[in-house]
Amino acid sequence: MISFDIIIIGGGHAGCEAAWITSEFNLKVGLITLPDVGLASAPCNPAVGGVGKGQVVREIDALGGLIGKLTDLAGIQYRILNESKGYAVQSTRAQIDKDLYSKNAEILLSQKKNIEILKDEVFKITKISNSDTSNHNNIYTLECKSGLKINTKKIIVTAGTFLNAKTHIGKTQKNEGRVDKVATCSLNELLNHNTGNFLRFKTGTPPRLKMKTLNYGKFIEQKSDTRALNFHWNNDPYKRNLAQVSCHLTHTSEKTMQIIRENQLLSPVFNGQIKGVGPRYCPSIEDKGDRYPDRNIHHIFVEPEGLSLDTIYPNGISTCLPKDIQKSFIQSIEGFEKAEIEIFGYAVEYDVVDTFKLHLTLEHKNMPGMYFAGQLNGTSGYEEAAGQGLIAGINSALSCLRRPPFVLSRESSYIGVMIQDLVTIERDEPYRLFTARNENRLYVREDNTINRLFHSRQSLNLFSEIDIYQKKYIEEFTVLEQALTFKKYYTNQSTRNYFKEKGYGDLNSIITLADLIRRSSLNPVETLTKELTRLGLSFMPEVILSVAISEKYKGYIKRNEIDKDRIDRFNNKKIKWENLVISENISNECRQRIKKIQPHTFGQLKRMDGIRPATLAYVARDLI
Repeated sequence: MISFDIIIIGGGHAGCEAAWITSEFNLKVGLITLPDVGLASAPCNPAVGGVGKGQVVREIDALGGLIGKLTDLAGIQYRILNESKGYAVQSTRAQIDKDLYSKNAEILLSQKKNIEILKDEVFKITKISNSDTSNHNNIYTLECKSGLKINTKKIIVTAGTFLNAKTHIGKTQKNEGRVDKVATCSLNELLNHNTGNFLRFKTGTPPRLKMKTLNYGKFIEQKSDTRALNFHWNNDPYKRNLAQVSCHLTHTSEKTMQIIRENQLLSPVFNGQIKGVGPRYCPSIEDKGDRYPDRNIHHIFVEPEGLSLDTIYPNGISTCLPKDIQKSFIQSIEGFEKAEIEIFGYAVEYDVVDTFKLHLTLEHKNMPGMYFAGQLNGTSGYEEAAGQGLIAGINSALSCLRRPPFVLSRESSYIGVMIQDLVTIERDEPYRLFTARNENRLYVREDNTINRLFHSRQSLNLFSEIDIYQKKYIEEFTVLEQALTFKKYYTNQSTRNYFKEKGYGDLNSIITLADLIRRSSLNPVETLTKELTRLGLSFMPEVILSVAISEKYKGYIKRNEIDKDRIDRFNNKKIKWENLVISENISNECRQRIKKIQPHTFGQLKRMDGIRPATLAYVARDLI
C-alpha cells in the first residue's frame, strides 16, 4: 500500500495539467496512466488552440499551467484565426509534432520531484473514511490491475474516452478507447456503482494518410504566420523552437459526396449501431452529407502530424464508414487520388459524467474529495480538457491545504465560461467552447490574458518565476497606458506633415497618442509600435500589443459595460437554492431543476435551461 495527497487517473491533457499544477503546492502527487498510452497524446487533431481555444491556452499559461509550454516546444506551424474580424475573436492556433509533444510532457512531469508517474490501470475506487465533516480528510483506496493498492486524500478522474469505450469502423466494433488501445471498465464499475446516471457520448476522427502518396501540387498552401505570438510566457513571443511547415487546403467533390451518401446506412452513425451522441459542431463527413444534401464542396485541411512522421491528418472528413468505402471516397478527393491510408477513420463512444453533479470546483457533490475533468465531463478538445484539469488540480490542492476554493468568473475568462456552462446547462451533446458563448468577449481576449488573470494567479501564493514576469508585465502595461495620454500632437505644420507622411490622416486639433491609435483607419498595434520606436521607448512586445488593443476597445467596452452593469447587479448576487426548492411560489418543474443544479448566484439560475421568467421575477424581487 502506498499513499499520496492527490491521485490523478489518466495522463491526457487534463491529467497532465492537474499533475503539473498540484505539484506546485508541494504535495505528493501520483499520476496513473495506461502503460501503452503516452502522456498528453494527441489521438485526434495534432493541433492546439483555435477560436475560443487559443484564449484558453493563454489563460492556462497565465495561471502557471503546462499546455502553452508544451505547444511551443512542439509547434511546427502557427496561424492567427479570424484575422478578418475584430481582435476580440481572433485566436492563435498551432500545429504540433504530436510525438515530440507527448515526449516533452513525459520529460517535464518526470522532472517534478513530488510527482510519481505510475503505468497502471485503476479498476476500482472505494471510500474508506469520512471522519472529517469538512471534507478535507476523506480517504479513498484505489485498486490497480497490477495488484497495487493506493490510499489518497483527493482523486482527480481524467479518463478521457476510455471508460467502457467502444470503437466503430463499419460493422467492426472493438472495446477500445482509441484505435489499438484497449478500453477500461465502465464509470459505474470504477466508482463502485456510486455514480447513478451517466451519459454516452461519441466522437470521431478521420483516417491518417501517408504523406508521400499525396499530390501537393493540387493543394492550396497555408504557410506558418510569423506574426502569431507563441503561447508560453517565458518564450520570445515570435521565435519558434522548431522548423515551421505549411498546411494545405483541398476539398471534397461531387463524386466524394455521392459515394458517402450512397453508403450512408453503412455508417454506424446512421444505422443505429452507435448509441452515443456526437458533437454537432464537429460533424463527421457522413453527417455533412446528410445535413447539406445540396452541398458537395467541403474544405479539407491537410495537416502534418510531425516533422519526422509520414502521416497527415485530413481535417474535415471524420468518418466511421467501412474501410473499403473510406478508401473509395478518399481517392475521389483532389490530390488524394493515390492516397494510401495508414490508419482508418473511426468513431468511439464512451461513458460521460453527469456534470450537474459537480461543483464549480469540479468536485463531485456526492463524492467529496473526488474531482472530474476533461473529455470524461463531456467536452471536446485538448484545450477544454486542459483547462478543467488545471481547475480540478488547483482546487484539490487547496482543499488538501484547507484553503478556500478557486473559481474563475465567466466575466474574466473562457475557462470560467466553460465550467459554469458544464455545471449549469443540460447537455445532449459534447460541449465545445466558442467565443460566442462569452457575453464579455470584447474584454476576454487573447492579448490581455495576464491583465484579466493576474490577481487570480496571485491568490494561489505560489510565487515562482511566472509571478515575477507578470508583475513586470503589469508595471509596464500601467506605465505605457498612462504614457498614451501624456504624449500630445500639436497642430503645427511640422506635425501635419509628419501625419501626412505616415498616413495618419488629418490633424485639426491637439490629440494624444491614445486618440491617434483609436482612429478607425489605423492599425493600433503598428501605429503604437512606430511611435514608441520614434520616441526611443522600449516595452515588451506583448505589452505593446495589449495596450494598443485595449485602447482601441475602450469605447466599445465602456458601452458594453453600461448595458452589462444593469444585469450584473443581479447576476452576481447570491441566492439560497435550498430555500427555493421548498418555496410554493415556484413551479414544481423549476424546483426540480434548481435542486439538481444547486445554483449559487442569480446569474447561474438565469442561465439554467427550463427556468421560467416568473421564477426569475420572484427571485429577483428579494434581491432588489
